Amino acid sequence: MLQERLTVRTYLLGENQHFASFEHAQLSERVREMLQHAGEEVALLPVQVEATFNRWLVQEATTLAYHDMFFLTAALVLLTAVPVLWLRQRRVH
Repeated sequence: MLQERLTVRTYLLGENQHFASFEHAQLSERVREMLQHAGEEVALLPVQVEATFNRWLVQEATTLAYHDMFFLTAALVLLTAVPVLWLRQRRVH
């Protein structure tokens, strides 16, 4: 189930990426500068910038998928706890 949520979240985040936006261009340039300052080869910078964005996308999707699983688990616990408490209370009387 976690893998399914990860797939859905990755797809949705990928669909919402605005690669032509001003913020993306600024961020891309900043990452490029940092990589170049770190001594990376200039010819490989576009590939490395794209790989960095892909890693960020996967990390964000993974976090959101774990949040989905947490909320699903919490809902299941609450949905089962209420009837159990109700049955326990009925048995006492």
